[in-house]
This record gives sequence, C-alpha cells and structure tokens, in this order.
Amino acid sequence: MTPRLSLLPAILLVAVLALPTAGFAQARYVTDQGDFYLRSGPSNGHRITKQVDAGTSVTVLETDEAAGYTRVRLADNTVGWILSRYLTGQPSARDQLSQAKAQVERMEAQVREMEVALAGTREENTSLSGSRNSLEAEVTRLSGELERIRAVSSGALRLEATNRQLQEQLAQANQRADTLESKNRMLSDSSRRDWFLAGAGTIVLGLILGLILPRLRFRRKSKWGDL
Repeated sequence: MTPRLSLLPAILLVAVLALPTAGFAQARYVTDQGDFYLRSGPSNGHRITKQVDAGTSVTVLETDEAAGYTRVRLADNTVGWILSRYLTGQPSARDQLSQAKAQVERMEAQVREMEVALAGTREENTSLSGSRNSLEAEVTRLSGELERIRAVSSGALRLEATNRQLQEQLAQANQRADTLESKNRMLSDSSRRDWFLAGAGTIVLGLILGLILPRLRFRRKSKWGDL
C-alpha cells in the first residue's frame, strides 16, 4: 500500500504535463502585421468567431504550445483562440506611436500650463514686491508718526505737569490773596471803628465843652459883677 501512495505524485505530475499549458491571466497585444481571427478551437480547422484588429489588447487564459494557439479574452469578454505567434508582450508600433504622441501632447499641455503658472507667479511676485515696498514705506511713515506722537505726548505730559504746578501756585496765590483781603477788611473795619470812636469822642468832647464853657463864662461874669 505504501508503494502505491508514493507513485501518486508522479502520476499527477505526468497528467499535468499532458494537459495544455495554462497559467495566470496575462495581458498581451496582437501584433500589427497581418489579419487576425479568433477561432472556436486551437486549430485552423475550427470556425472563425471574430476578426481581431492589430494592436488589440487581450487577456491570455491558456496556451496550447503543441498546437501553437493561445486562448484569450477580449475587452468585450469575447473568448477564442488565436495563433500564439500573433501575440506580443509590447503594444504594436502603431499603438506605441499613438501613445507616444498622446504623451507628448500631454507633456506639451503641462509645459504650457507651467508657463502660464510661471507667468502668473512672476506677476504675483512683482505685485508682492510692489506691495512689500508700499508696506515698507507705510511702516517708515508710521514709525515717524509714532515718534512724533511720542514727542508730542512727552511735551503734553510736561505741559500737563507744568499746568498742574501753575494751578497749584495759583491756588496758593488765591489763598494768600483771600487771607490778605480778610486782613485788609479787618484793618479797614478797625480803622473805621477807630475813626468812628474818634469822631464820637470829639462830638462828646464838644458837647461837654459846650456845656461847661458857658457856665465858666457865666461864673466869671458873676464874679466880675460882684466886684
């Protein structure tokens, strides 16, 4: 029983080698020389199912190396057999030329876009340079204005301090003036009072003299009459 089991892998290997070659699906291209047809089987005796244009991209499903045919699938999911020698790993020269032209056109379009972008960048740089110069001039102007404001503010502060000092001196002078005025008023009142007293004393003295002098004269006359 053991010898039979050991022969099983060899039998399977022979069976696999006897089958047509099959592998993973691979992309291939139909060459650009000749007319090409898909057939229902891997020989010229099988019927033609579809004509294939040169440069057509196909997907390889399996290959029959003995018959020289390859089973492929087209982009529209049509499946058939085509001679293996008509398949190549590279696109046809015509397709490659077309792709190269398309690539060149794309690159030219990209170059034009880059040139436009570069011109816009240059204009933007010029505009930014002008804006920077304007901003620098504005900064210089504002710096000068700030210095002027600082000088004015410093002068205003000094003026305010001087004004405050003058107001204090004025208040002190007003206070002294009020004090002097009060003293003057007091002196004036005292002087008027003194004059009033002096006048009143003079009047009283005059009255007294007016009363006394006649009596003195009368007495003197009486004495003289007695003589």
